[in-house]
Amino acid sequence: MRAGALAFSAGVLLFHGVVAAPYTGWLPAVLGLAAAALLCCRPPPIHWLAWSLVGFAWTAFQIEHLMDRQLDLPAGAHADVVLDVRIADIPHRDAQRTVFYAIPLASPDEWGLENPPRQLRLAWYGPAPRLSPGEEWRLPLRLRPPDGFLNPGGFDYQRWLFVRRAGATGYVRTGRSVATPEWLGETASFHRVRERIARAVEHRMEGSPRTGLVQGLAVAVRTGISDDQWQVLSRTGTGHLLAISGLHVGLVAGMAGGAVALGWRLFPFLIRATPATVAGGLAALGAASIYAVLAGFTLPTQRALVMLTVFVTALLLRRSSHGWHSWAVAAAAVLGLDPMAPLEAGFWLSFTAVATILLGIQYHSPTRPRLWAWLRLQCVISLALLPLLALWFGEVPWVSPPANIVAIPVVGFAVVPPVLLGVALLPLSETLAGLCWHLADWVLALLWHFLAPAAEWTEAGSPGGRFPAWLLWASGIGAWLTLMPRGWPARLVCVPLLAALAFPPVDPPPAGPRVTLFDTRGGITALVVSDGVAVVYGLGPGGGLNGVRIALEPYWSRRGGVPDLAVVPRQDAFWSGGLATFETLWPDVPIYRG
Repeated sequence: MRAGALAFSAGVLLFHGVVAAPYTGWLPAVLGLAAAALLCCRPPPIHWLAWSLVGFAWTAFQIEHLMDRQLDLPAGAHADVVLDVRIADIPHRDAQRTVFYAIPLASPDEWGLENPPRQLRLAWYGPAPRLSPGEEWRLPLRLRPPDGFLNPGGFDYQRWLFVRRAGATGYVRTGRSVATPEWLGETASFHRVRERIARAVEHRMEGSPRTGLVQGLAVAVRTGISDDQWQVLSRTGTGHLLAISGLHVGLVAGMAGGAVALGWRLFPFLIRATPATVAGGLAALGAASIYAVLAGFTLPTQRALVMLTVFVTALLLRRSSHGWHSWAVAAAAVLGLDPMAPLEAGFWLSFTAVATILLGIQYHSPTRPRLWAWLRLQCVISLALLPLLALWFGEVPWVSPPANIVAIPVVGFAVVPPVLLGVALLPLSETLAGLCWHLADWVLALLWHFLAPAAEWTEAGSPGGRFPAWLLWASGIGAWLTLMPRGWPARLVCVPLLAALAFPPVDPPPAGPRVTLFDTRGGITALVVSDGVAVVYGLGPGGGLNGVRIALEPYWSRRGGVPDLAVVPRQDAFWSGGLATFETLWPDVPIYRG
C-alpha cells in the first residue's frame, strides 16, 4: 500500500512539473483507461506505473474541471450582473473594504454561460453592512476573470485564486438604489460559530494588539494580525505557531487522547470492554476533528487530520502503523482530496517537516537525554526547511532555529491550552473565557519581547540577491545531510552547503540602459537602470494594492539593494498613489516631485 501511495503522489507531482500548456479534454480519460489496463497486470512494478497514471489523470481531470469553471471573458473585459449569492466564509474587513468569498445561487441560464463559476472572491469598498457566513444577499456586481500582476519577484495572485477555487473576482457596485442589497434569508453554517467565537475574543481582549493572534489560534481568523506582526513571524520562521497548523492539531489530539486514556485506566470494566489506547485514539481523533472544523478545515489541518486518521485506523484494526507508511498514505490522501495542494508552500513545508521528524527519530540514539534529542530535532527541522523557504519566499530566516526552540514550547504549552480552554468555557461563562484569553495574551506579550528583536536582527543581516536553482539544490543536499547519523560519509559538507544560502549571487548591473515596466493595472511604474544608477519613474495607483506594494517591493526584495532615486511627474492617482508606501519602505531615497 505504501508503494502505491507513493506512486500516486508521484503522478500528481509529475503533472504539476511537466504540464504547462492547455491540453485536450480526452487526456484524463485515456490515462484512466491505461491505468485500469495496467492494474490488471500482476508484476508490482506495473502496478506502481498504473497508480502513477491514476494520479496524473486525476490531477488532469480536476484542473480541467476548475478551468471550465473560470469566468471566460476577453482580455480586459468585465461583466455587470445582479446575483443572489451566499457568503461562504468569514469576511475580512479593514479600513477600506470588506473582502469575502461567495457562492452564486444563480442557474447557468441566468448567467448565460454553460459552466458558470461556483465561487467568487468579492470586495465591498467603503462602508458595508456586517456580512456573516451563511447569509444570502442580492448584490450588483462587476466581475472579471481571475488574474494577477506580471511583475518579477511578485506574488502569483492568479495561482493563489486558482488553488482556492475562485472562478471570478469582482466588487459590489454602489451609488444607486442597489447600494442597500435586498435581504433574502440565511442558512446555518459552522463558519458562523467561528465568527461568534472571534467576536467574543475581540470583545473580551479590549483592544489588545495581540487580539488577532489569539483569534488565529482559536478559530483561524487571522484578519486581526497586523502587517508588522506578520513581518516578525515571517522573519523569525514562527508563523506556523501562531496560526492553526498541524502542530496545534497534534497538540489537541495528544492532550485529549492522553487525558481520556488516563481516565479510562481508572475503571477496570471500561478496560475489559475496550483497551485504553483505543479509547484514547478515538478521543484524539474526535478532538482533532472538532478543532479542524473550528479552524475552517484549512489545508494544514486537513493534512494533520488525515495522518491522525491513518494512525487511529491502524490502531482499531490492530495493525502496526509505521511512521513512513502513515506519511505516504497521508500524502496520497491529501493529494487525492486536493490535487492543487503542491501549488502552495504549505504542502511542501508540512510534509518535509514530518519527514524530518521521522528521520530524526529513526537516527536518535537512546542513550542521549530526551531534552538534547528534542533540541536537536528542532534545530534540524529548522535547517531542513531553509531551502524551501528560500525557494518559496525568497528569504532565509537564519534566526528560525533558536526562535522556534523558544517559541514552540511556549506556544504549545502556555498559549494554546488557555486559548482552547477559553473556547470551551465560552458557552458557560464569557468572563471565564476572557480570563483564559487574557492569560494567553500575557504570555504572548512576553514571547513578543523575544521575537521582535530577533526579527530586527534578521532584517539587518539578511543578504540581498536571488537564489538560483543550483544554489537551492546544493542547500537541499546540505539539509538532507544534516539528518544523517553520526559517521555518515561527508556529513560535515552540510555546513558549507547550507551556509551558501547566506551569500546568494547578486545580479550585476547591465552594461547599457535598461527599462523595466511593471504591471500595476491602471497606474504607471517603471524602473530605469543605467551605469548602475536605478531610477523609479512613477509610483502607480493608490489603495491597498498600490504600485509600490505589488511591483517595487517584491522586485527589490528579490534583487537586493534599494533604488537610487524616485521621480513622481504628477500628483495624481495614476502616478503618486504609492508615495506614502515608498517613503515608509525607503525613507532615505530622494524623491523628485513634478
